[in-house]
Amino acid sequence: MLGIAALAALLLGGLWLADTLFGFRFERTDAIYPFHPAARQTAAFFLLGTGAVLAWIESRLHLRRLHH
Repeated sequence: MLGIAALAALLLGGLWLADTLFGFRFERTDAIYPFHPAARQTAAFFLLGTGAVLAWIESRLHLRRLHH
């Protein structure tokens, strides 16, 4: 469950960052771009950081489950 949250945060953060920095945007998906570009860029950095931390926690929990 934590891995899915990490993946979602990394994916959305990556999409928002790609849109604000490089102009990359999927066609007909305006619903995932609801905020002003500056707000999306700030939120993208937050989501990428949060996703990385969640993925790290998930990996530590996975290693703990394997060794016990």
